[in-house]
Amino acid sequence: MRLERKIVIFVAILSIIPFFVSEVYASPPDPPENLTADDVSPTQIDLQWTEPDNDGGSAILAYKIEYYIPGQEICCNILEPDTQNTDTYYSHTNADTDTTYIYQVSAINLDGTSQPSSQQVATTSGTSEPPEDIPPNPISGLTAVDLSPTDVLVSWKSPTVNNGPFVTSYKIERKVGSGSFTTLVADTGSTDKTYTNSGLTTGTTYTYKVYA
Repeated sequence: MRLERKIVIFVAILSIIPFFVSEVYASPPDPPENLTADDVSPTQIDLQWTEPDNDGGSAILAYKIEYYIPGQEICCNILEPDTQNTDTYYSHTNADTDTTYIYQVSAINLDGTSQPSSQQVATTSGTSEPPEDIPPNPISGLTAVDLSPTDVLVSWKSPTVNNGPFVTSYKIERKVGSGSFTTLVADTGSTDKTYTNSGLTTGTTYTYKVYA
């Protein structure tokens, strides 16, 4: 009877192993989301999108941006094959006036390139102008991880686009213990979506807010 129990347990463990092994390997990311295209001048179209919810288990390294013009045989002209950064916006300058462009964006990680995002259409004209100034949507995916007894890494995802101007930087607020929120960084001065808060007191609770 004891031998039978050992055999059953061993088989059960083997059946679980493939599940855990499959989690180790990275895969290409999901497509970027919420792509928008706005004609902001007769010769410029601004693109914005949000990073994929699933990065495939490996950080997003860059984006591939493609477009095509309806009626042309060549598809798709690559605006910038590898932007070499993780900014979620791009300005297509020197576009032809009175021309329709169809765009799609793909995300790149170490394991490969995602499928393209949903396509968006914009048409330049002599009356094209920037959208009205609209405050950005809230950021998402805010996390705070203790790197050491005195350092916390704060990270977040860019907000969903709302057809307003590009997000140019972020504001970070912090609360110590049960106190009130105060400004930690009024303006990060960049579109980086991480911040390391150093010189903290061990054993103290810190709470963070981030604004685009």
